[in-house]
Amino acid sequence: LCQAIQHFQTNLPSSAMASNPRHTKGDVEIVTTWPPHDVPDTNIAPANVPVASLPVSKQVSGLNPAQQKYLHALSLAAWAGYPIVMQQCSPESFAIFQFLVELCGRLQDQGNLEDPKVNGVLQYAAIVFGNAGNYSSFGDHKILPRVSLDEMRKVAEMVDMAVQLDAVAAGMYGFEESKRVFSWDCNMYYGNG
Repeated sequence: LCQAIQHFQTNLPSSAMASNPRHTKGDVEIVTTWPPHDVPDTNIAPANVPVASLPVSKQVSGLNPAQQKYLHALSLAAWAGYPIVMQQCSPESFAIFQFLVELCGRLQDQGNLEDPKVNGVLQYAAIVFGNAGNYSSFGDHKILPRVSLDEMRKVAEMVDMAVQLDAVAAGMYGFEESKRVFSWDCNMYYGNG
């Protein structure tokens, strides 16, 4: 995807790129500025997402062994069902989630979490994790990373994950009109259409 974007960007007249931040060449949409000017702020991951740790060891230690086993089984069941919830959000959500989990783990192991590009990626990850997908759980609008694809690539390259990024980049950054708001062609509750 990145090679295709670079190829098409270099073959477009500079005047066209300056006047219009979005171009289409075949099926590939080219973006020369990020975020695109015509994408509403509601579609861009917010900055400074509050993230908090929820320590539960004190509460868990207060449970009897049977309750602890039940809590453990319930936790495993919740995580087992999470991919199903994500795939119901969008076909690409679970692949994005898997990429972000691995990326965040490697970044944490590397200890380079203060870089602004890394922070932008972590903010996007927090939004995807909190919404169980790349669409908002309220409003059903697509959430695009605040960082550009080039910045995301630089972060992924820090931890040897550029190939994995290529596999999910279209799902993360695709913003054609039909993808901006979540919708299904058929809703079983309301019927077809």
